[in-house]
Amino acid sequence: MSISIALICEGVTDPPTVCPLADRTILAGVDWLRELADEIDTHRHYRGFRPTDPYMTWFEIDNLSRAHGVKEFGHFDGLPLHRDGRNVRRALALLTLHAPEEAPVEAIIFFRDGDREYEDRREAILRVREKTTLRMPVVVGVANRMRECWVISGFEPAEESEEVRLQAEHARVGFDPRFRSHELTDTNDADDRSPKRVLRSLTGDDPDRERRCVGQTPLPLLRTRGERTGLNEFLDDLATRLIEAFR
Repeated sequence: MSISIALICEGVTDPPTVCPLADRTILAGVDWLRELADEIDTHRHYRGFRPTDPYMTWFEIDNLSRAHGVKEFGHFDGLPLHRDGRNVRRALALLTLHAPEEAPVEAIIFFRDGDREYEDRREAILRVREKTTLRMPVVVGVANRMRECWVISGFEPAEESEEVRLQAEHARVGFDPRFRSHELTDTNDADDRSPKRVLRSLTGDDPDRERRCVGQTPLPLLRTRGERTGLNEFLDDLATRLIEAFR
């Protein structure tokens, strides 16, 4: 049995953060799978609109909706709906009514950077989920302010050179970025308090080192540091919803 999990995200850098967190939650919450951790790839697969796609981006929703005749409704419960909410409605229709039938979607994860609209984006996505009649798990993750903040929360120096980089960033931004990554609000990637710049500095711009931050750092420590980044809400959602697909 392989559970088909659709992942809607912003691009190629998101799955290496989102999927390890999902896998760790699955292994912690599904007893029969815990002893088969090395074989998890055979028991779940992440996909996009087609089962062979690794994910679906938010930017694909428009084109897929036009191709399959999925309309955009601007109001919800009689009130104007934020664009992210409208996109979630269309994505749910695409994945449940129009995706290839030979491999039906069995769970869905929505991941979004909050940027400057964290509360609005999260509220809009949750509004739509709360009203859906779908019986499959729908998980929501919105990062405050962006994915990189979650990864920074999990950075633990593994050698002296990494400790030196951490201390340099502490001095540059004025605080330990692991504990206050939500305060890294600069939008220019070269600015001092840019999450993207800080993460590149800490990890040496190494994707494998990034993955270790979310794949190996103990989840309780991630929760403590990520309390104001939206990470805890995502982990809670995974634990209460995603594992239901495996039962």
